Formats: sequence, C-alpha cells, structure tokens
Amino acid sequence: MKSLSDTYIAIEDADEPVLRYLVDVRREKAGKFVLSLSCDIALSQDFRLVFEFAKNEYFSNTELTKTFLLDETGRNCKETVGTQILWAPGRDVTFKLVPKRFKRKRISFFYLCLVGSKEVREVNKLQPASSFFNFFKSHKAADNTSDSSSNSDGEPEEHKKKSGGKEREAIENELDMATALSEKLIPEAALYYFGVRTDIDESLSGRDNSWEDDSDEEEKSETKKEKDCGSDEDKEEHDKDCKQQ
Repeated sequence: MKSLSDTYIAIEDADEPVLRYLVDVRREKAGKFVLSLSCDIALSQDFRLVFEFAKNEYFSNTELTKTFLLDETGRNCKETVGTQILWAPGRDVTFKLVPKRFKRKRISFFYLCLVGSKEVREVNKLQPASSFFNFFKSHKAADNTSDSSSNSDGEPEEHKKKSGGKEREAIENELDMATALSEKLIPEAALYYFGVRTDIDESLSGRDNSWEDDSDEEEKSETKKEKDCGSDEDKEEHDKDCKQQ
C-alpha cells in the first residue's frame, strides 16, 4: 500500500499496524443490494472496492467496502458509501487523544496563599485524526439544482455551499485513490507488495528529511545570532574599559 503514491500520502503511522492484517484488495461491480444514502439502487457502472482483513484486535469487520455511485456518463461520482467500521474500545485510529489544560479562574486569596499556585486540571479530549481509514466514510455531493429560497431547514446558504464543496472534494480524492488502486495496485499487487514496483518520487519519500534540514538550518541561524550578540556585548565592554583607562 505504501508503494503507491495515492495511498502513501493517506497512510499515517497509526494506520500501519492495522494494515498489516490486510489480506486482499479487489474491485467488484456494485450489486442491486447496495443502497445509497438517498435509497437509490446502484447501477451497472457503479463499482466497489473490497478490503479483506484477517482477524485482528482493532475491529471486528472481516471486510471493509467502499462503493462509488456514478452518474449517467459513468465518469463523475455523485456519492460514496463506506462500511461502518466496528472498532474495538480504544482502537479507533481515526480519533486521537489531545491533552488540554484548564485553570480555575475564580480562586480565593487564602487558597492561593495556602497552595502557592492556581490549580491546573488536565483533561484528554478526543479529536478527529488523519487516517487512511477515513476513506471508508460515506459522502454525498450537494444538489446544485436546489434554490436558495427553498432553504427549509434554516441553514445559511453559504454554509451549505462550503460543506457541499468539501463533500465534492472528498469524493474526487477518494475516486482518484480508487482509480489508482484499480488500475495499478490490484492488477500488479505482488510487484507492489515486494517493492519491485513503486511510483513514490523523491519529493514524497524525502519529506521527513527535508523537514529535518529546515530545522537544522533554523538552529544554525539561531546559534549564529547568539554568537553575533555575544560579540557585540564584548565590544561594548571593551570600549567601556578603554574609556575608563
């Protein structure tokens, strides 16, 4: 999976232990039993990707599927339907725990003198995380034919346009990944698995090194500034001594 650029950029460090249980990836035509969020029956040009997993401690699913519902031309995707992943407790890699610190705003002067500092409370909060398994979320493109005057739910039209744009972008990115998997990885899975074939360029594989180089340059510039400041202080002290003499 990490030998393909389209999936390489989506795989995070937390995903790698889960993907070790991946057994097979295949493409199938979507059957009539697949229903979309709008209860439309999948057509013949619609397809789905099936990810088969061995038994693992992360989720109870043996297969994760992603169905792509296309329009009449068969080129544009109007909706994607993914499997709901049944994560084990504390194993969901699509969320991360972020510590947050809270200070008590109102505190008595006597308590402050007794304790010596304000009480600080740290709480771990769940936040969405970047993950390859976000690929299995369902998305539906907004209907552009809807009139702004017929906004019955009271939601601002600008907010609808922004959310619709995000949904469209997510669908296009997922369709690009599905196309790459169908045309490259699935037909030549063994070559990609053993690293014989890869389309990862140096800009992707060397991204961590480039960050390290930038940090090193920043450290060098900071040390240079400190040396320059130190030399200036020495000059000032030397001038003072000369004047006193």
